[in-house]
Amino acid sequence: MNAFSVRPRTKFAAALMAAGVVSAASIVGVAENRSLPVLDIDVASASVLTDALYGLGDAINGVASGVALANDASSSLPFDALTAFAVAAQNASLGPNLLSWLVQRYANPSDNYLWYSYPKEIKNFSIEPLAALLPYPLGPNGVDSGSIINTVNQIADAINNALAGLPDPGLGELGALEFWATDIGRAVVAVNSAVIAPVWMLYSTTYYLGYLPADVEATFESALQNPNDIPGLVSNLAYGLLSPDFPDGGLFGDLLHYASQPFTTLPGPIGEQATNIVAAISNNINNLLAQLPTPISPTPFPSATPGAQVAGANTLSSADPRCVAA
Repeated sequence: MNAFSVRPRTKFAAALMAAGVVSAASIVGVAENRSLPVLDIDVASASVLTDALYGLGDAINGVASGVALANDASSSLPFDALTAFAVAAQNASLGPNLLSWLVQRYANPSDNYLWYSYPKEIKNFSIEPLAALLPYPLGPNGVDSGSIINTVNQIADAINNALAGLPDPGLGELGALEFWATDIGRAVVAVNSAVIAPVWMLYSTTYYLGYLPADVEATFESALQNPNDIPGLVSNLAYGLLSPDFPDGGLFGDLLHYASQPFTTLPGPIGEQATNIVAAISNNINNLLAQLPTPISPTPFPSATPGAQVAGANTLSSADPRCVAA
């Protein structure tokens, strides 16, 4: 599946921020009368909280990524097998390549495998991000990826080497792509999309909620630093929730994409009409959002943890499995 996403925002976040505007202003007013050491202590505490909340979001996203990809794989296998059979029926000489493509798509976890595979995605977007949260030597430290990631990659490369004797899977991949571009192939993709749509809609929601506490905290910290940015910060939360753009929109954009994909993928008038309806919905939402102040990405307090990375608003997550196109 072609799938992408950005870290989403939520209506709950917008509601909390709206409720926090008054408290933010009052806190800033108090801070102006505090001594510098007290203010420094508050900043450090907030930074620790932000780091912990983003770590929680990473953990939730790592688990959700693995679950979503595993469910996508189990649901898509019959459709990929059907694709291989249909292409082989038209071009028997590609049969060995299609079999190699199908086997490696569902069994090859190595980064050295050039084509898309579900095990590789699970490794890269679930196992490795979760391992990265662990302390060294289990997790990474500098250039050392840590024992878990190193071991997993060694096993993955061994599997890739064992499958290296199979026929070229690239010819099978290209044959599948050509088939999916036909009317019959688009119908197969549409049905497949309908089956896995709930999987990715649930993933998008989980991803969205997983980072919600950190996003709210980062927005609140940014509002404390510069209250003049509050309208733009609230607008940013609204865009994160409602933006219909895909892949770089908000939660609504994700849900709209996956809910409509079974229809927009269909060939002929049905697919065209569905695409036009989605475009109309998107335009109306974008026109509504255009009435809001210019969005401002939050700038949380400096991290209290050396080397910690805090994800900003509207930033692609490298741990998101939908950042990679199939």
